[in-house]
Amino acid sequence: MNKILLLVILLLLLSAGLFFALKQDDAPKTSVILEDREFVVEDPDEINIVTIETKGYPMKHLSRQKDYWLFNNSQVVEPNIMRNMLNVLSRMRINYIPPRSSYPKINEGFEKIGLTIKTYDKRGNVLKEFVMGGNTQSEDGTFCKRVGYTQPYVMSMPHTEGGLRAYFNQSQEQLRSKTIFDIDH
Repeated sequence: MNKILLLVILLLLLSAGLFFALKQDDAPKTSVILEDREFVVEDPDEINIVTIETKGYPMKHLSRQKDYWLFNNSQVVEPNIMRNMLNVLSRMRINYIPPRSSYPKINEGFEKIGLTIKTYDKRGNVLKEFVMGGNTQSEDGTFCKRVGYTQPYVMSMPHTEGGLRAYFNQSQEQLRSKTIFDIDH
């Protein structure tokens, strides 16, 4: 009787072990989603339109023309500002992943001061879409997350210290070209 009871218990333990082993095989192998890390457009020449939306403010629409960019289809954009924007959109990198304990504060920043930045190609297809939050406390980067994903990242420019918000958080006066006369030589 003892031998039969021991065999039944052993059979139950083996069955439970097999059940948990099979259940773990059904689980995803990793929780890392690589698509949520794709912020940049490798070739800035592919970018034809950039839109910047901020809560409480009108959307900024920047569109490429032959040799210049237009702000809201009416004013020429300052070339240096647009060059810097395109540089960030094609070269920014993940500096680090912030600690989980800071996610509530980061997400609050996305809600309050987030800039939704979208880039489009010539056919009007969305190339990249992400939300840019505030700069880190140490000013070594800016919190960003891809639209449709939850993982925030601290983004920065290679070989440069500081946040990225200033490149995109420009007023209409700052975006407008300062050129008065453009004379070809």
